[in-house]
Amino acid sequence: MAEQQSRELTHVAPSASLDDVVAILRRDGAVIVEDMLPEQVFQDLRADLRVHLDAGRVGTPGQLGEYTRRCGSLMAKSVHTAALLTHPILLGAAEQFLVTDQPYVFWNNAVERRLYPKLQLSVAHGIEILPGERAQPLHRDDAVHHRQHPGPETQVLIIYACADFTPENGATHVVPGSHLWDKKRAPQPEESVQARMKKNSGLIYLSSVFHGGGANRTPDQLRTSIRIGLIPGHLRQEENQYLAVPRAMVKRYPPHVQALLGYAISPPACGFVDEGDPMLLLQD
Repeated sequence: MAEQQSRELTHVAPSASLDDVVAILRRDGAVIVEDMLPEQVFQDLRADLRVHLDAGRVGTPGQLGEYTRRCGSLMAKSVHTAALLTHPILLGAAEQFLVTDQPYVFWNNAVERRLYPKLQLSVAHGIEILPGERAQPLHRDDAVHHRQHPGPETQVLIIYACADFTPENGATHVVPGSHLWDKKRAPQPEESVQARMKKNSGLIYLSSVFHGGGANRTPDQLRTSIRIGLIPGHLRQEENQYLAVPRAMVKRYPPHVQALLGYAISPPACGFVDEGDPMLLLQD
């Protein structure tokens, strides 16, 4: 396992074991995995999304940023998004925190049963921080599920770097260890470190860790990234994938990706349609 350096998040190689990645996430709430996918995957994805990012709304006050472009519904815009969603390190970490760590125990008469939720996609969107953008307020992404702290994790996310992340162009701020804080402790900017990482790397983080986009102080650099989040199947998706991704597009994906889009029953019976498996809706 890589050693954490002062004022830096821990970086690991793409060959790192899942156990090491999970251990760092338990300690810090975030970890950077280098060179997660081939350059060609990112080139194909950027080519598909460029027109959508260029058309993205800029000038939204508050949390979303005055000089930040956003592009949602990525699973509807590029089939190459699936490679980012199904990366084994991301899925393995999500499985550990959202499934293995969170069995639900209930009784059928005198028989004790233990259930584990299915994973599903919560959000997939592009974020491009433009020159002149100020730092985003430090926040927790699990606010969308009204999570109390301490409490179980509700989401595991990743920010893929489509360009080098530097302190000057808006590298994400993270407060290491803040996923362990209770709800009364507020984050301070000086407690954060920035996720410096090379293009094609990924920042995996827990939704309970405080973080926020950085300020872009460069004259001409775009800090482009893809943010993907996974949740257990019994929680509502942050981005409504059933409306965001047309069914014709869903049919283009393999079954395991369709299940991640929400076309699966999360035990014992969350998400059925007409008493049956929602996957039947995708059959001609």
